[in-house]
Amino acid sequence: MLCAIGFQAVARPCACRSGRVDAARLAQALAGGRADSRILQEFGPKMARRDYAPTGRIDNMMKDLEAWKALPPPNGCSASLGPALAQLHACSLPPASAAPTRPK
Repeated sequence: MLCAIGFQAVARPCACRSGRVDAARLAQALAGGRADSRILQEFGPKMARRDYAPTGRIDNMMKDLEAWKALPPPNGCSASLGPALAQLHACSLPPASAAPTRPK
């Protein structure tokens, strides 16, 4: 869940080309502060360059998000981030025919 939120937080300013945020300088500008993270430092520059070459697998994160989405909301809360995060990350999945297979 925390990684999913981190990836979405980094992806948004990198995807938005409004001219208000220089995505190429974002990781450097936030380095060492409270908004810094390993995900920002590793993937922020890659996302800013629009480098979409896979560096890992998203299917494991999707499995965790789907399991978390199925849990009841904590403390009677009516809203949960699980469904929204699962939907956002599902957009990153390759087509079923291109998905890597797990070794048996």
